Parts: sequence; structure tokens; C-alpha cells
Amino acid sequence: MNHQEWRVAKKYYKELQTGVSNRSNNTKSIALSQEFQIAIELSRYCGLRRSEIISLRLNAIYKPSSEQLRKKYLINADGLALDPRAGVATKNGTVRIAEIPSELMQQLYDYTNSARYIQRRKLYEESHPEDKHSPPLLLNQLGKPYSSKSIDARWGELRNAIRSELPNFSHKFHNLRSTYAVERLKELLNSGIKEGKALDYLQSVMGHKSRATLLGYLKLSEEVVTANEIHELATNIILESGEN
Repeated sequence: MNHQEWRVAKKYYKELQTGVSNRSNNTKSIALSQEFQIAIELSRYCGLRRSEIISLRLNAIYKPSSEQLRKKYLINADGLALDPRAGVATKNGTVRIAEIPSELMQQLYDYTNSARYIQRRKLYEESHPEDKHSPPLLLNQLGKPYSSKSIDARWGELRNAIRSELPNFSHKFHNLRSTYAVERLKELLNSGIKEGKALDYLQSVMGHKSRATLLGYLKLSEEVVTANEIHELATNIILESGEN
């Protein structure tokens, strides 16, 4: 997504918290849940895949210290642990630590201590007593884990709302992950990190087995979105790497 698309998307999912349903030719506004907002931010600001978001466990969330909150990102051991042995559905069963903005970790910690989550967790534990120490982070009002279909449905409603301002908006939920890659790459390069090290870092935190996969994300963003500074940087890296 380019800057304008993300600005409008953020307005609808975070400020207005509204989507639009077009079922059976009946158009109506739909309230977007706090859990869906969390799903969006985990993809956009941490680069998590949809399967990782819906299987992320409560024990990956903690209260950042004042020192950690002074940092923009929590990385390495302080980051977001994604481990299949803890129930997280990573691609190919790999273990990795994703980075997460420190403020987002604080928000997630606050959410997990809210009456809303505690009630949902209680319902989940009643039907999953064996999993009471590490329930999923995202639960619906019945205490059931969020599903990929639920995220896709809510994203479709959000997309409909965005189209009231941007008629050609056609991004899928997964495009949040590539937007994260491009925006984070710009941030790393602007901080003075060399291209090779920046790409190595992104490849690691995003869980890509090969550099080509990451470059594919950057190339896709450059093709889909009107060129700007971010995508020119990405294009230059792709050209220099010899990728077609």
C-alpha cells in the first residue's frame, strides 16, 4: 500500500472502526472489533502471517519495562516469540522472533488484562482446560479462536469501506505484510544500515527462507503501488541483486 492507501485504511479500521457489508445486495455499516484491529497491526507493524496471528499465544505477550518502552522496537530476545512448540503455526514449522514496536507490545499487554479478554479467555478455558496456561491471543465473543476466514471476511468489509474514498483499493490482508517489509526497509536504510544487512535482518524477522522471497515482496509492492521514495529504494535493491 502507498501512503495514501494506508492513511485511509488506518482511518477506517482504527479511528472509525467501521466496515461495510454488501451481503445479499444489502449494504450496511459493520463495527470492526478490537481483535481485528490487533490482527491488522500485527501484520502491518510486525510482519506476521495470518496463520501466525490467529495462533499467537498469550504467553508471547508481556509488560515492557520502562527501558524497553524507550526503544521503538523490541527485537531479538525481547521480540515476539513465534514457536510451533508453543502452538504458533509458522510456515514450515520454523522458530523465529519477530520484532514488535514497544508501544504495540504494551497495548497488547493492556488488552490481555482487560475485562473483554478475560471473559473470552474464561470461555476458552472452559472448553480447553488443557490449554489454560497459554490460550490464543485472539478469541471471539464465544471464546473460540479467530479463524483465517473471519479475518478475510472482516478485511473484505474494511476494503468496502475504504472504497468509498479509494474506489480502486483492492489490497488483500496479506499485502499488509509486504507493506511492512517495504516501510521497514526504508527505515533501516535511513538509519544508516547497509542494504545487505538490512535485507538479512528483514529476512530473519519475517521468516523467509531465501532472499529471493523477500525481494519478491519488494518487487510486488513496487509494481502495485505508484512509485515513491520507498519503492524506488526497493527497486534499486532488486536491480542490484540481479532479480528479474
